[in-house]
Amino acid sequence: MKNVIICDFDETITNRDTISILGQLPYYCKPGSKPEWSHFTDTYMQNYERFHQGSLGHLSQRSLPLLKSSGSVITTSNFKTFFEDELNYQKDARRLEMSSTNEMAKYRIFANITFSDVSRFAKKKLEEQCFSVRKGFNEFMLPIPKDDLYVISVNWSGEFIEASIGNNIIAREHIYCNQLLSANTVYTGDFSNRLLTGADKVDVLEDILTDREPSSARFWYIGDSETDLLNILHPEVNGVLLIDPVQNESKFKKLSLEILGLNQKIIDQFIDDKDSGWLQCYEKNDYNSIFLAKSWSDLKNIHL
Repeated sequence: MKNVIICDFDETITNRDTISILGQLPYYCKPGSKPEWSHFTDTYMQNYERFHQGSLGHLSQRSLPLLKSSGSVITTSNFKTFFEDELNYQKDARRLEMSSTNEMAKYRIFANITFSDVSRFAKKKLEEQCFSVRKGFNEFMLPIPKDDLYVISVNWSGEFIEASIGNNIIAREHIYCNQLLSANTVYTGDFSNRLLTGADKVDVLEDILTDREPSSARFWYIGDSETDLLNILHPEVNGVLLIDPVQNESKFKKLSLEILGLNQKIIDQFIDDKDSGWLQCYEKNDYNSIFLAKSWSDLKNIHL
């Protein structure tokens, strides 16, 4: 049975978050653009504080850890009931993320940038080593047909993602993100606001599964952040948390222990065992599990 790979982009495929790099795009293409990028980052952080204080509207309470019982079976019939609190929390978080994209849209900061501009910019930043794809990713993808790779990202530019990965590896129509809207290959400055949170990622994942028919292949979802956890938990995919626990120990422990609620002893052993690159840590049902992997090279060894 063939494997279909669905994954996040920033820090899953790339070695760092690229949103701040993408934020340089307007000033690269349109020198002297105002306001400065710091205005948007400062506005986001102010709204982040307001969101967590509850002053951006109703804030659903999270119920952590997500895996409250180590023996719970996750199925298509109970998934949205099982994780109802988290789905509601993520949906509430859309207000925070939209406050950011609405601010950028108000100033039309990305308006009049062409797809060609984006591609040149991405290649320039790769050449300058501002970011790169993670070691082992290209080798992992060698046996995977481009029609069997999908990206689900809260990044803003499918054109940036495509140029970063390479159109020989992924089809543009398989890139789903919070896309900057365009007219005749020129950005308008507005955002689709379709993909803002982990709950939005679930909707896109389920659309892909419906289109591809889960019985026709083994589906894998690979991610590294909080917005990926619901998809990693989804019953119709094998979920992989792809983080090096030595290089990113605090992030790895927060996601695996505090939020997911995986077994402390198993996590500690995985961190300490230098010879162990991957681990099957939770069986969701008879067909799919949750895995931990330290690198794309290690992921190749999970009998894909």
